[in-house]
Amino acid sequence: MQKLYDTAAVREMEKRAFAREDSFAVMRRAGESAAKHAKEMLGKNLRRPVLVLAGGGNNGGDAFIAAATLREAGADIKLVFAGDENKQPPDAKRAREMWQNGGGEMPQEIPPANYALVVDGLFGIGISRPVGGLAAELIAQTRRFRILSIDAPGGVCADTGALFGEAVFAERTATFFANKPGLCLGEGAAAAGEIYVEDLGFSDFPPPSGFYIDSAEGLNLQTLKRGKNAHKGTFGAAAFVGGADGMCGALALASRAAVRLGAGKVFAFCAGENPPPFDFACPETMWRRGEEFLRFSGAACVAAGPGLGADKSAVRLLRAAVDSPAPLVADADALNILAADKTLAARFAKRTGASVITPHPAEAARLLNCKTAEILRDKIGAAKKLAETFNAVAVVKGAGTVVAAEDGWAVCGAGNPGLAQAGAGDVLTGMVAALLSQTGGAVFASRAGVWLHGAAADELAKTGGEIGLDLNALPHAAAKLLNRAVFQPRRSAP
Repeated sequence: MQKLYDTAAVREMEKRAFAREDSFAVMRRAGESAAKHAKEMLGKNLRRPVLVLAGGGNNGGDAFIAAATLREAGADIKLVFAGDENKQPPDAKRAREMWQNGGGEMPQEIPPANYALVVDGLFGIGISRPVGGLAAELIAQTRRFRILSIDAPGGVCADTGALFGEAVFAERTATFFANKPGLCLGEGAAAAGEIYVEDLGFSDFPPPSGFYIDSAEGLNLQTLKRGKNAHKGTFGAAAFVGGADGMCGALALASRAAVRLGAGKVFAFCAGENPPPFDFACPETMWRRGEEFLRFSGAACVAAGPGLGADKSAVRLLRAAVDSPAPLVADADALNILAADKTLAARFAKRTGASVITPHPAEAARLLNCKTAEILRDKIGAAKKLAETFNAVAVVKGAGTVVAAEDGWAVCGAGNPGLAQAGAGDVLTGMVAALLSQTGGAVFASRAGVWLHGAAADELAKTGGEIGLDLNALPHAAAKLLNRAVFQPRRSAP
């Protein structure tokens, strides 16, 4: 996992860096670093025209230095200044004057050319208002070109990933000191493109604001390694509650995923009046009538919601799941019931067993009684509020899924649009429940489940593409990744 730092934490880093050395020296390294990335992107096209967009703040100062560095390397630089000379910070003003003293021009209109690259130094991480005026015009005019953004794409909130109106969509972002959450979330992740972190020689890092799950490293998957004397009872019984009439597919997807991710036994309690006798595609799952769950005991984990429905029978089954002492994963219809039933929601929040909720943004909005757009504007804030309100690990799904708990939050970087189909969330529920049944650790199961779910989708997309991604194949791909991480090949003796 990679450490993430919000804007306040980055400002603290800047203070520490500037206490050690001249702040302009740091700006110079930032600008030279941006120029290095521009050269990499240009390759053999270094002599073709390059457009640099410089804003009025310190991000613009980085852009002026990058422009000067590229010009010294032989690039044909055109620079457009979108700031006010009279309002520039001292370091940015110094960088601009150096550019001008070296003969550099700075028109406020883009000279016509077929640019090989646009370097975006309009705002960086400091933006907090809608983009308008000249900056908005420049962003709109440069969309058809390859773009390198300095620190953060212009118009993107570095804390939340929200867009402030017009925003730059870059091919690559060179970000300084450390990675930022807004570059890994939703529209911010789409705008940032490939992210390259440049620490600028800084090493005095404060505690991180959160984490970025971009690989299996740091997830402690090795804790799932199995002893030779293990048996099915070692890995727990996962009980799934859902599958109202016409929605048994959701229950099947979830329970199948739990089998493939290693739960010792898997039960599927079907809320419908005519449950199938068993799952022909996964006969390891034991199917039962919904009312049998009311008398069931011995579950290492309960997962409620996939295809559950919302009638009185569904509410009765969910109430039994909430009252269970076992760790509980609540998803889909279970979340909709909790959103509508404040008494049951309060009961859920007082559970003594571990709880995980896995809403998509619309479900999260229902739980918090707000609009979906508010969730999307600040998924981290929403996930933290959900975790606190429901005394649970909150998994807010979508591009840049957020996992929040009492002890912090993380953003997952795995996954692709192939998961944007009905049933993908049911598979995730099954994966999280399987890991929870084996360990009892809600944070571990949620973080590991979210990463395995996304990384497996990425593996499948490599060969079959994102469109029509096979959700039945997803748990199998996840199991391969899990085994690869858990059972590392032994080194041969020397």
